[in-house]
Amino acid sequence: MNAATHRPIARFRAAGPERRRPALRGIGWVQFWQQLLGRLRQDGYRANTLRLYRQVLRDLRAFLAERHRVARPDGLTQETAEGFLLALS
Repeated sequence: MNAATHRPIARFRAAGPERRRPALRGIGWVQFWQQLLGRLRQDGYRANTLRLYRQVLRDLRAFLAERHRVARPDGLTQETAEGFLLALS
């Protein structure tokens, strides 16, 4: 792996959440993934990474539906996100 591999990730983080956060209000999981996918592709993420992120998003959706009865991405809170991360470990 070389340093060039990490540049897109650094650009994504450096942009700040206020500019790069997908608008969640009123959209479903498919639309959320499409927005996120477009940004990840723009930042140069590779196909295998995109597949991994899609699977993580599917797992997040299932976790929210089963444990918190959240059906849409705009129902995600910091608390439920932290719960999901804890469930992964």
